Amino acid sequence: MPIVGAIIGSFGAPPLQKTLGRRKTILWAQFCVCLPSALLQLFAPNMGAFVVGRLIHYIGLGFTSNTGPLYLSEIAPAHARGRIIGFCSVMYMASGILGSTAVWASEKLRNDLQFQIPLGIQAGLNLIFGLLALTILESPQWHALRGEYHISESILYRIRGENKLLAMAEVDDYRRAFAKTAANPTKGKFFDILARENIKRTLISGAYISFEQVSGVALIGAFSTVTLTQAGVGDVFKVTIFINCLMFAGQLVGPYLIDTLGRRPVALIFLPIIAGLNMTAASLAVAGLEKNSLRSKAVAGVFIGLGFFISVAYGSLSWVIQTEIAVLHLREKSVGWSQFWSYITAIVTSFVIPRLANADGLNLGARVAYIFAGTNLVALVFTYFCLPETKGRTFAEIQAMYDGDAPAVQPSKTPRLSLSARCTSKEYSEDGLR
Repeated sequence: MPIVGAIIGSFGAPPLQKTLGRRKTILWAQFCVCLPSALLQLFAPNMGAFVVGRLIHYIGLGFTSNTGPLYLSEIAPAHARGRIIGFCSVMYMASGILGSTAVWASEKLRNDLQFQIPLGIQAGLNLIFGLLALTILESPQWHALRGEYHISESILYRIRGENKLLAMAEVDDYRRAFAKTAANPTKGKFFDILARENIKRTLISGAYISFEQVSGVALIGAFSTVTLTQAGVGDVFKVTIFINCLMFAGQLVGPYLIDTLGRRPVALIFLPIIAGLNMTAASLAVAGLEKNSLRSKAVAGVFIGLGFFISVAYGSLSWVIQTEIAVLHLREKSVGWSQFWSYITAIVTSFVIPRLANADGLNLGARVAYIFAGTNLVALVFTYFCLPETKGRTFAEIQAMYDGDAPAVQPSKTPRLSLSARCTSKEYSEDGLR
């Protein structure tokens, strides 16, 4: 039910954003969907009402997970876009830790407070985030798509530290970026993302969020307890705590790396490491595992390492790439499409892994990691041949790259560097451009 709700939300968000804008969609999702559904779960008179509340809540999460990264990508300066969008994955991980802690702290209670405390925290956070969202401005790019460049400039002036030159330069970027899109950018239909001229960008933008689901994250996440127990690991709970801590650390490191090294280098460096760790875990299982043996401890160490490196690579790339590569006037629809296939991949993985790994299935245990080693190698090949470098590029530069006017595999350090990108560097100031 939760995934069904999230799918509904991810497809419902694009038309709402088209009509209301990013800001109002976020507010609608928080106050009209997430908060009421959280209260319905909290005060549900029966299990049926609780399930309905759960479904509606995930519809709201589908709306916010589609809208939030898009909004952040559109207000972020090009040189810091990876770090700002990466904040999404950090907050998702932090909310998961908070939720798990709340459930753990209340599980020993023998009354309704056992579930009311976590649900009360959920409702309170929805209210807080909704109130905070009241303070944000509309996306300047959303206004630019509608030809309202004067409104875009006024918003950019406020969020760029009242730097008039930079605001004007970014609006100029918008004009150039939209010059080669559809004649009327606001009229794009959903399946335009699969049109011949757009499908390449649609597939690339959605690839990494699905690759993450088959990277081995299932082994160290949803099925970590079962897999580690089968591997003979002694203190499984302690190992899962270490995995979660290292995953959170990876979520913090990843956004910084993709803004300093670049998107392609991070993928090309860390995907082979992830494939190698999956191969190591599977090979240790093939060699034989006994409870608390040296090999079992090695598997635990490999899983902890996997948690860190998967978060560094996929945790950031999956969010950033889907917002950067998508066709400009079809971004909401492209992100919804990407998240839909991510949910489908997650569903397939959740059905297949137990049947491969568990004793009542093929009983492969940690040997199933061979499959994930293979999928990471596929992702590596895909990266080498298909993923362009978007580090430091404005959306106008990314558009120019696909129009063949800029190199696809190098960061934005060429004379083609846009005016707004140059305005953010230390070589330029309010006084003018050198």
